[in-house]
Amino acid sequence: MHLMPNLGLGTDIMVGFPGETETHFETSRRFVEKMPFSYLHVFSYSDRPKTAANYFDDKCHPTAIRERSAVLHDLAVKKKGAFYASHIGRTEDVLFEMAESDGLRKGFTRSYVRVGVEKSTVQDNQLVPITIGSMDSDLCRGRLADTA
Repeated sequence: MHLMPNLGLGTDIMVGFPGETETHFETSRRFVEKMPFSYLHVFSYSDRPKTAANYFDDKCHPTAIRERSAVLHDLAVKKKGAFYASHIGRTEDVLFEMAESDGLRKGFTRSYVRVGVEKSTVQDNQLVPITIGSMDSDLCRGRLADTA
């Protein structure tokens, strides 16, 4: 992280793969907790026809899978929130996409922080310096940076 202090680091993580014990899950949870992930995609194992895992005997109980998924989802929300909060006050280049029905035009920074501004201030497909002023659970809000 020292070479890229603003790095947005994401990962996918599966819970409930056949044979996963509570100890395995806790090891994974602790690893995720320690790593500087800014984004987690948590998904639950489910059988798929014609795959080797479909035939494994040691399946996790669906309740355990749901509980483990919820634990990692909560951790993901906390990590993303902390990462987004660390950007408040910074000026970042944002590549904007289409305006949305909520009146904001949204885009992403190089470190994959989602930012929204009033749609009239920028156009689609523009890379614009934005000063990030606040955040909510899934979006930072900003304004055009002072370039003087």
